[in-house]
Amino acid sequence: MAKVAFVGFGEITPPIDIIVKKCSAAAEGLEKEGLDLVKVFP
Repeated sequence: MAKVAFVGFGEITPPIDIIVKKCSAAAEGLEKEGLDLVKVFP
């Protein structure tokens, strides 16, 4: 199985914890679909 890169990012205005929360949720959703992720986000 191939690995998939997930590079999360956000705007300048939201706090970092909100960006991390959203990136984590998105990555979790992709992993539930069976993807093997390499995660990179704040």
